[in-house]
Amino acid sequence: MRLLILIPPFVTDTIPQAPPLDVAYIAGALRSEELIEKLRVADLNIQLAFLLRASELDYAILNRLFGGLLYAIPGEYPLNMFLVDALPSYELLLVLDYLVNNDYNAELLLEYALRQAKILLINPVKIVYLLEIFLSLCKAIKNLIRGYDMLIFYATNTSSAVASIIMSSFIKSIDDIPIIGVGNVWAIPHIAKLSLEYGGIDIALYWGYEILIKNLIGIYNKGGDTKTNLDEVPNLIYKLQSNTIRHTNIETRIDMGALPYPDYSIFDLDSYKSLNEGIISLFLEGGRGCPYRCNFCINRKFFTQGSANDITLRFKSPDRILEEIKTIIKFNPDRIVFTDLTFNANRKWFNQILNLISKEKLNVDFGCNLRVDLISEEDISMLVKANFYKVILGIESFNASSVALYAKSSDPSYYVKAAMEYPIKMLHNNIIPQINQLFNHPYQDGVDEDLNALNSYVNRLKSEGLPVFEIYSSTTYIPWGSDIYIDLIIRKRKHVNIIYISIPDYLTNIVNKIRKASYTLSYLTTLPYAIKLPYEIQSNYAKTKTDIHRYVYSLWSQPHEIALYLSRRPSKSVKKAYQDLITIRELEEDRFILYSLILSKYLKWVPYEY
Repeated sequence: MRLLILIPPFVTDTIPQAPPLDVAYIAGALRSEELIEKLRVADLNIQLAFLLRASELDYAILNRLFGGLLYAIPGEYPLNMFLVDALPSYELLLVLDYLVNNDYNAELLLEYALRQAKILLINPVKIVYLLEIFLSLCKAIKNLIRGYDMLIFYATNTSSAVASIIMSSFIKSIDDIPIIGVGNVWAIPHIAKLSLEYGGIDIALYWGYEILIKNLIGIYNKGGDTKTNLDEVPNLIYKLQSNTIRHTNIETRIDMGALPYPDYSIFDLDSYKSLNEGIISLFLEGGRGCPYRCNFCINRKFFTQGSANDITLRFKSPDRILEEIKTIIKFNPDRIVFTDLTFNANRKWFNQILNLISKEKLNVDFGCNLRVDLISEEDISMLVKANFYKVILGIESFNASSVALYAKSSDPSYYVKAAMEYPIKMLHNNIIPQINQLFNHPYQDGVDEDLNALNSYVNRLKSEGLPVFEIYSSTTYIPWGSDIYIDLIIRKRKHVNIIYISIPDYLTNIVNKIRKASYTLSYLTTLPYAIKLPYEIQSNYAKTKTDIHRYVYSLWSQPHEIALYLSRRPSKSVKKAYQDLITIRELEEDRFILYSLILSKYLKWVPYEY
């Protein structure tokens, strides 16, 4: 069998800096079994990035149009407006499905662009330009799929799922090739239903696909009545001839030791390097799961005990992890990033990993996600010895009352103490902590206490002569079906403004021309309904979400101050950042664009979400 794996746009929130680990797992599983004669991967994010001339800003705008970046909604949204996570890009799906499968309609595209320009405060010409680039990428797929017997679309989130639905729909209009969707996003009921009934996905494998993919491909290799044998594979969703959706048995437990070794040889790593100034990061997974129950976390929506996606902690053995590191190093990465949600959730295991890495004295930088209230001073020393150059700390607030509201910790006072102390200790040891701040949580009545607490932290940094950087702000959105959603919408715990979905008037003329229009209308009637209720958040700092983002970025240090700090750490990526930063004498008005174009090229990675 000749198989092509397609990675659609927006599997990450930024221009790709590394190939997806899950796809490397799939390649390792299929090659180890010798199930196929030809295996190739095409990362359409790479092609899109080149078409956009590597513009982070253009990529982010297009991602937002597809329903991504919901935690950082651009535009002048008031602080009390929240987005229900159903399918915010359904309007775009209708427009692009029509444009891809029918004659080009400039008026339709312009009408959509004008509507979105008012919402996002973006020039409509820019929106038309970006969507035409996406359409050209869709059209190019017909040449890409020639000579293959099967396609796999790998998607991680709503925006990449919508891109997969549009692209697979176009492919089916020209070729009846079997298409499999893999990724946890297909476990979301309305996404799976839409992709199977509206798009071109034939089968969705949503959990354990790193192992089960070889079983599924094996069934196709045998031939015969494929769908009769599909029930042998758990965690599948597929459509019967009667147009009903069938689910196979759910198998939640994944043996971490049974996962294949990731195979990065399938990727064109030079393409990733060319987009990131010659820097390449590769991902490594030590364990899965998280024992905490933060009420804002999207993972709580999908990864819960007893559901299809199990968030119970489980780990690879330390020896297995060391073997994987040695295998990955053969690809000459500059950085190896652990994808674990909470890398230090199990102290004994965490210390064993750090000790093993330290003894090897490897010539590569490491990164990970840590929980700040589990860190000790000894941990920081071990991180330095193991060559960890950066950690992501989920410090959503330096305000104890907010920490309690978020259900972040059972001891909010200690959490805030740790949040104030350990990032500073890391900076003194040349480890870069990335800090994320969460504002306008729907359970809060304001944001000033959080902003004041952030100011206290920033003043502490400055008093110790440390730079202020890698502080990112986000604004809450409400995951459909989450505890917060139930409280706000069903129990009406708070009166807030909710953005919800409807078909705008300009689409009514074409909806009957779109394939399966009756399904379009019935789909919308099943979406959650939310009443807009008045609720005001008072703040001396901000009136809109954009105000919050601008204020937080205004706290960052001057580039030359950051450059001086970075010069203490002699690594390839930091040297490049230093050389660029020292050439800048004055900041542009928009700090975010400046840092995304310069600093993030060398230091920032996108936390992996599986």
